[in-house]
Amino acid sequence: MRALFLIQCIFAIDDSTATSLIRQEIQRCKQYNIYHETCVENIRSSFSNRYNLPVTCAFTSDWETVQARTWWGIVEPYYGTIMCGELTYVNVNQSILNSVSAEAGQACAGLSGYDFNGCANNYINDHGGARFCYGAGSWNLIVSAPAYQYWSGWGGAYSYVGPSYVIATCIDR
Repeated sequence: MRALFLIQCIFAIDDSTATSLIRQEIQRCKQYNIYHETCVENIRSSFSNRYNLPVTCAFTSDWETVQARTWWGIVEPYYGTIMCGELTYVNVNQSILNSVSAEAGQACAGLSGYDFNGCANNYINDHGGARFCYGAGSWNLIVSAPAYQYWSGWGGAYSYVGPSYVIATCIDR
């Protein structure tokens, strides 16, 4: 008797392919004036449908002063910034994120706008990422001007650093 075994594989995709998918979906969202939250959900669905890959994504409408740490993301002028990563079931430790964000605000005092967000992003990454996403493979981080923000998936959290907003997501990388 012969047996046929079907094995479902999850294929990791390269950074260029992932970023291209995000760019294509963002262009579609801009063209058809699709609401930001719906656009994020469409991007997540595209990763799942095309690559059998569940992801967590985050969005900010800031595209001018935003600073981000991500492998899969784009800054789209006049629309916003989006980043995605492979979903993990590790939550951001909110108290650690809040604490390191407050420290970043003090460390970057005297700077503003793009420079402040860059300083804060670097500080939070260097001093907190491995701690607020302990147990995850990695993390994504957005520091932006006060703007509309949204994340979807698993393992995300919002915080503040000085006058700026923070979104962190734990990812499997």
